[in-house]
Amino acid sequence: VNIDASKEAVFPYVKSLKQMDRWSPWSKKDPDMKNTWEGEDGTVGSKNSWDSKVEDVGMGSQTVIKIVDNEMVETFLDFKKPFESQANAFVSLADAGAGGTDVTWGFKSENGFMERIIFQFMSLEEQLGPQYEEGLASLKGLVEKEEAARAAAEAAAVTEMEEVVPSEQQ
Repeated sequence: VNIDASKEAVFPYVKSLKQMDRWSPWSKKDPDMKNTWEGEDGTVGSKNSWDSKVEDVGMGSQTVIKIVDNEMVETFLDFKKPFESQANAFVSLADAGAGGTDVTWGFKSENGFMERIIFQFMSLEEQLGPQYEEGLASLKGLVEKEEAARAAAEAAAVTEMEEVVPSEQQ
């Protein structure tokens, strides 16, 4: 997805597991999901464990394993329910010109026996693609809305400062 904001503005939303929870499609599926946070959020080693009664949200954990500032975050996913599996997920950022950022979100996994049977009937892209697209659209909306609010607040502060300083001193 292309976000109308710099990589520096987008990056805090992808390196922080708590921020990721704000735009995750799975969090939206179960607002009552129980989350447990460990470590310093936004750093390597930080971890979010979740437990949901919604079947396709399930139970598992996500741990930050690599951060390249303003470029990429990689996490380790350890799913426990509805079935056990593991994967590495990533979010990468690239300059898109005119101050925008292209965001790519994906994962890589080696499939076990059960996953191979399941995915024989439906590809991972067919199964997860719409959820990843929903999450990226949510990220775009969140970042652009909050960046617009930040810019408006900065503009208002400048205007207020100009009104306080007498015009002959400007």
